[in-house]
Amino acid sequence: ELKPLAELEEPVATQAAKKRELEASVAALTDTRSSLASANLRDTHWALGSTLLGLGTSFAIEGPVNTFMRAGKLFPGPHLYAGAGCVVFWALAAALTPQMQKGSDTARVAHIGLNSAGLAL
Repeated sequence: ELKPLAELEEPVATQAAKKRELEASVAALTDTRSSLASANLRDTHWALGSTLLGLGTSFAIEGPVNTFMRAGKLFPGPHLYAGAGCVVFWALAAALTPQMQKGSDTARVAHIGLNSAGLAL
């Protein structure tokens, strides 16, 4: 059954209401983006990541050295391998920073994945 074209078209008032609704949504998202950008989250993330990398690497080396100095040997096992794996994941994630600064989404996804894998260990 064919309907007249006038029945199929939306009234202009409905279209104008949808437009105002979309504009309000865009304005709200723009405000949210501006507040997140002004929160300086990138510098905070950089500082916390650098601290974690420095302290984590130091303790990952200090632990086996301490064990060797006390016991005269290392005890290879899951704990030792997990600690070494965490340091490797942190180093690889940190190495992706220059590519992320250039806007590489692949580097960003890999950075998140490596840090998630390190957290899983």
